[in-house]
Amino acid sequence: RKAAGYELTDRIAVGVATDQATAARLVPHRAWLSSETLAETLEIGPDAVAGMDRDASFELDGVSLRVGVRRSAR
Repeated sequence: RKAAGYELTDRIAVGVATDQATAARLVPHRAWLSSETLAETLEIGPDAVAGMDRDASFELDGVSLRVGVRRSAR
């Protein structure tokens, strides 16, 4: 959010692109992740960062993640 230049009050959508096994582990936590990032929507899957304004790659416990953010359409 900050790196993309968004304000705390901006409504955003977040995407997390990762492998299928990691995505399956994240899906049950979608509501919590959305709440923590103040995202209106949170997509999880291999193409979840397509169309995002900004994204970054991370490695967490040996797993590659790409997290993207864009202003929400609402």
